[in-house]
Amino acid sequence: MIYTNVIRLSGNLTTLEIKSILNSSDNVIHLSVTESEVQQKDYRKINKVLKVLKAIPKFSCGRLYLTFEGYYWTPLEIYEIKEIRKYVQGLYKREPNLFYFLSPMAGNNFTIMRCLFRNKRISSKGEQTLHNVGVDLKIATKIVESFIKFSQCHDNVSLQSQWVFNNLMPTEFFAPVCEWLGLEKELVTVS
Repeated sequence: MIYTNVIRLSGNLTTLEIKSILNSSDNVIHLSVTESEVQQKDYRKINKVLKVLKAIPKFSCGRLYLTFEGYYWTPLEIYEIKEIRKYVQGLYKREPNLFYFLSPMAGNNFTIMRCLFRNKRISSKGEQTLHNVGVDLKIATKIVESFIKFSQCHDNVSLQSQWVFNNLMPTEFFAPVCEWLGLEKELVTVS
């Protein structure tokens, strides 16, 4: 799935306007969550977009590119910022199918996913800071299972299988999970 048009949502778009963006098969919705929304744990804007995406599941797989604005002052990655981590964790609790909708473009789905995993900063002689994201296999398994279940409920199995194979299997996060779930052979035959 390669999308060429990234359309940034601005203001309060209506449900029809959001659906019209998704009418073209190469459009991705770029939704930027503000620092204020993160601090207040305001999910209204993203809930509105997710509601539209859930209403048309066959056309919404990998179509949401999620970013956070207002954090340019820090050199930290979003998964290192405590308030963003909490926001994403709250969002994932509200919408367990979140990763069905998130775009793999530029690793967006994995960047958001890292907010759910353990995260530590490691310093080497006080000069260089490395980031160590510990993969939580329980969460990773839950993400893959919910993705598959959501796809199956909406008769989107071949797309789901291809997406998992192309976007999750090659990563260090999901190869062991997919193998443990017995998905590897099944996905190879579908692709």
